[in-house]
Amino acid sequence: NHPGSAESGPDRDEMVHPAVGGYTERPMEVAVPARVRLNLREGPGISFPVKVQLEQGTALSVLTLPYGADVPGWFMVRCGELNGWVAAQYLRETEG
Repeated sequence: NHPGSAESGPDRDEMVHPAVGGYTERPMEVAVPARVRLNLREGPGISFPVKVQLEQGTALSVLTLPYGADVPGWFMVRCGELNGWVAAQYLRETEG
C-alpha cells in the first residue's frame, strides 16, 4: 500500500502487471528530477555498463524483483521497452 493512500485493494495498491523477464511492475511511477541525466545501467552498481542516459522528467515504472529480493540503493525500472537499473537517490515519486 502507498503511504497516505485512502484507497486500497486490487484496484490500485495490490495490483501488479506482468513484465518481461518474470518481473512485475509495482503501482509506483517515478521520474528523473531536474538537472540530472540519469544512467540506466545493465546491473545494480556503477561498475555495470550504461545502456542509455535518461533526461529530466523521463517517466519510469519500478519493477518488483522475484522472490521479494531487494538491492539497497537501486531500483530495477522499465523505461518504454527497456529494463535496467537506476540509483534510487536520483528518483522522485510522481503524483498520480
